[in-house]
Amino acid sequence: MRAVGVSAFAGPAKFEHLILPIPTITGGDDILVRVKSASVGSPDILRAAGTLRILETIKLPVTIGSDFAGTIAAVGSAVTAFRPGDRVFGFTVNGGGAAEYLLLKPHRMLCLAKLPDEISFKDAAYFPSTSITIIQALDAAEAAISGGLKGKTVFIPAGLSATGSLALQLLKPIYGVGKVITTVSTAKVPRIVELLGEGKVDQIIDYTTQNVMKEIGPQTVDFMLDTCNSSMKYIQIMKPGTGIIYTLTGKKGTDLREDFPDAPWLVAKLLDVVNAVQTWRASRWGVVYNPVFIKMNVSNLQSVGEWARSGRVKAIIGDSADLADLERVKALATVVEKKNGLGKYIITIE
Repeated sequence: MRAVGVSAFAGPAKFEHLILPIPTITGGDDILVRVKSASVGSPDILRAAGTLRILETIKLPVTIGSDFAGTIAAVGSAVTAFRPGDRVFGFTVNGGGAAEYLLLKPHRMLCLAKLPDEISFKDAAYFPSTSITIIQALDAAEAAISGGLKGKTVFIPAGLSATGSLALQLLKPIYGVGKVITTVSTAKVPRIVELLGEGKVDQIIDYTTQNVMKEIGPQTVDFMLDTCNSSMKYIQIMKPGTGIIYTLTGKKGTDLREDFPDAPWLVAKLLDVVNAVQTWRASRWGVVYNPVFIKMNVSNLQSVGEWARSGRVKAIIGDSADLADLERVKALATVVEKKNGLGKYIITIE
């Protein structure tokens, strides 16, 4: 079968076409997916480059694509939730989605759900890890903030990133947020309304030409979801005593060891030290700071599938390329690597 990845650890410029055997069902809980689309994310770039070897054993060749969509090709004897022909979408921490077939074995970092007929495979690859991350982060904020998010002021920097673009679509319609604020670069300012629709964002700030803290105002924000490692940069906008910051760019050492049991003790300890420093810095402003710890939850995929089916959210796709067009795939992955893109970048498989 055809796949895209690396036979030796390398960045996007060295991505290559791989010819691999079609995987087969060997266990009762195995699921074989005929992949129709996969997205390229930062973890794919890090795994292909070998960077994540400090946390886990990575065997070559590496096939990219952790978010995927397709149809069930075959299932093991113990599988009852899916059957051949079912349309599905999901996430696997092990990658492998940028291939004609993907074999899924039980794993705590695997999530798979049925895909509504109204959602294309291409659009579906935008949602899995993004929706799991954002729904759990916003649900946690809903529970932690007195009175929930309804009527509150929420700040999401990098509003057209993969995570930011979904969060902005959910804040008002699903959580009833009162005021939504985001930042983007100059060229992306008009694209917020173009891509997300009217009424989703109340204040759009061009961080390249405007003073973000001055535009928002000090001590005015109830909740910030940090999508781009900017928690401390904007700490002064948070309401003292009640303000909460959740970050997607940090992790506690205990959470790391749960995700990666073989991660070195020293790496986990260093993360705990960094987190303790950030927590202390936030506490000086009377603000709660926490990294978001994500667990696989199929109900998150089911929820976003229903919202997408009914038109309440949509996939924000920066660009796409067919698996056969290796140069285009490399170009998409390079954008992801540089972290200056828009939404998700999708590989389609015909």
